[in-house]
Amino acid sequence: MVLTGTAVTGSGFFDPGPSFASRISAAVNGGGVTVNSVTYTDPTHLTLNVTVSGNAATGVRTISVTNPDGQAATSASGIFSVSGGVLAVTGITPSLGSVAGGTPVVITGASFQATPTVVIGGVPATGVVFVDSTTLTAVTGPHSAGTVDVVVTNPSSPFAVLANGYTYGSSGFYAVAPCRVADTRNPISPSGGPALAANTLRTFPVSSICGIPSSATAVVVNLAVVLPSSSGDLRVYPAGGIAPLASAINFRSGIVRSNNAVVPLGAGGQVSVQCDMPSGSTHFFVDVFGYFQ
Repeated sequence: MVLTGTAVTGSGFFDPGPSFASRISAAVNGGGVTVNSVTYTDPTHLTLNVTVSGNAATGVRTISVTNPDGQAATSASGIFSVSGGVLAVTGITPSLGSVAGGTPVVITGASFQATPTVVIGGVPATGVVFVDSTTLTAVTGPHSAGTVDVVVTNPSSPFAVLANGYTYGSSGFYAVAPCRVADTRNPISPSGGPALAANTLRTFPVSSICGIPSSATAVVVNLAVVLPSSSGDLRVYPAGGIAPLASAINFRSGIVRSNNAVVPLGAGGQVSVQCDMPSGSTHFFVDVFGYFQ
């Protein structure tokens, strides 16, 4: 942008040139606007190159200019203004979820500002997080079954609607993007290492991870073992339940093998894995790609 000022005797914009360390500078008040460079034209004209961040508050601003000798002046308010782009909501993932709420969702669009509100079917979402000007995350609230609108409102009051963007279902299967909920090759943690030891039981959390809501009753998964030290099998079942006689996957030593399964969730939305091997251990991971509720 080009900034025009008024020069009087002994004053005006001044810049000594690139060979001097002290140069003319400028700043825009209010935050969210960065002055990248100032180009001196003459005592009454400057060109400013600025960047406006996606979460900059809309409204009028002032601009302050400081000469190398310390003389400074600030413009009247309104010489520069920040106007938001066109707010839009273009998608929500997943677009299906439980009537009980608690489904983590990712909302995409344009011109989101920090601290927006999200309302899905007239019910405020919780845990809204501003990721950037095109992405929000949130958690759905409870609602009766049906297809509803998704509304995002910026703090400066504009709002946008994704009509019929989200469906609350009373029951059924809901797909999620494939996501790893446990991998014993990772550092020691509830969802990571150590490897499964022979004839031991481990419990892994599933709900509230990878978009699986707390209302889910079962998950559709891909199970895999990685380089077991001996032959064996894994039995996978709801946490707190009784281990079934049937295995979810069988294997021999030194291989990588996977299998699909539908596993009901047990206490706390967790699953238990019984490792049946004569000795040694195996690494194990599980990817989820859908759930029932």
